[in-house]
Amino acid sequence: MAKNLLNNYVELNREDKESLLKLLKEDLSNIDEKEKKKYDEISIAGNIYFVLDVNAEEHKITYCMKDVLSRKEMLKYFTDPWYQDSSDYCVGYNSDIRNNKFEDSYVYKVLNSSFKEDKLAGLDVVGDIRLLTKEEVEELDEEHRNINKWYWTMTPYNDMKKLEFGSYASVFYVGSAGSLNWHSVHDSYGVRPVFTLKTE
Repeated sequence: MAKNLLNNYVELNREDKESLLKLLKEDLSNIDEKEKKKYDEISIAGNIYFVLDVNAEEHKITYCMKDVLSRKEMLKYFTDPWYQDSSDYCVGYNSDIRNNKFEDSYVYKVLNSSFKEDKLAGLDVVGDIRLLTKEEVEELDEEHRNINKWYWTMTPYNDMKKLEFGSYASVFYVGSAGSLNWHSVHDSYGVRPVFTLKTE
């Protein structure tokens, strides 16, 4: 790979080091993005993320936070006291106990406003910031699924339209041992942001 890159620039004047370094940096950056694979890690704004999916055809890479947001981050972004939890890193999903749609949740609102504006500023984010789906959790290896923390997914457990009178809407979450379960939206769990970036 290095030899091929070097061959591309043999015609450059040896004194023109700035141009050579600039071109090499651009090419190496593109190669790095194309060769990223699942579970490769990257640091963005003080948090570690891992590659969840690579879509080479559409030049997109989806990342998931390796851990949940810290207590300090939760208090910074999730400022509504109604949703705040006394534990280190948990937050309520929604105050409307009959609604488990992610796009209507408090978590969605915060991730796609103050969190995005602060943590992902300047990045070419494709679509909305979200959480892992139940199916994505099931496909994770043990190291990335079981992080010894409780955290929300974005997958509803029950159909809101079929809720019996007085019952709560529920969402799947991952327990501290990595097992999937469900609980009502008024409960509190951790948040692991997921987002997609353009690689071009």
